[in-house]
Amino acid sequence: MQTKNLDYKIIIEIKDKNIEIDQLDIAFNIRKNCKLEPDIAYIKIWNLDDTTFNYISESNSDLHLYIKSGNSDKTLLFCGKPDLGTIRRVNRFYPRKSPDICTIIKITDSADAYINSYINKDYIDSVSSTRIINDCIDEMGLTVNGINNITAEKMYDSYKAKGKPHTILKSICDELDIPLFIQNGAVRSFSGFDINNLTAITEFSTGNASKPLLQNQSEVSFYSEFVPYLLPADIIKCSFEEFFGYYRVSEITFDGNNYNKMCVTKITIGL
Repeated sequence: MQTKNLDYKIIIEIKDKNIEIDQLDIAFNIRKNCKLEPDIAYIKIWNLDDTTFNYISESNSDLHLYIKSGNSDKTLLFCGKPDLGTIRRVNRFYPRKSPDICTIIKITDSADAYINSYINKDYIDSVSSTRIINDCIDEMGLTVNGINNITAEKMYDSYKAKGKPHTILKSICDELDIPLFIQNGAVRSFSGFDINNLTAITEFSTGNASKPLLQNQSEVSFYSEFVPYLLPADIIKCSFEEFFGYYRVSEITFDGNNYNKMCVTKITIGL
């Protein structure tokens, strides 16, 4: 299911140069999850000028992808660093019939935290899982957004944390079933929910979504209209013939463009 005739403007911003790209044909494919796995976006820009292309290809600047509807403020859809080794230009005939040069950019949310950070701490004395988690987050250079609700904790007689911080972080979180994830440069978490206290819940049914498909024993996916405000770990209401109730979004994918003003959203929920 696709949303047609979108009243959205797509804006790409190069943060440290204060450059906005909003007058060219742009397409995006964005995948976000609520696991300790990188969120990834692929952006295509048609007929990007040489100066801007060279700057993106040679710098380490963050790219921010926004959408803007009417006179409202722009909304951040994705941010991260481009994978410099994969940026390329190709000749494409789509969306127009004349040959165009398409720039393809892969962007990773919090790329430096996953790729360039390193931890080397030898906790000789007793240490808590909370301290190790906080040390890993510090080494990754990330901010923290609402992880005070973590109650699971373990004391280790000693612990050697050496290597990629996100690997150690994931190991501890998997062991203690702590739901941490990284999004827009911040570490976030979620906890259980009470349906009696839920507000502003988005509802999906056959009226605005496709038939749900079982992905595995614990997850179901369906396609819907464009819902740019929806995030991993959000709670949604499902009113399908196959199942009914409140579920948490485990993964979301946006696939859209501004030249035929269409977008499809793929939502995966945990059962």
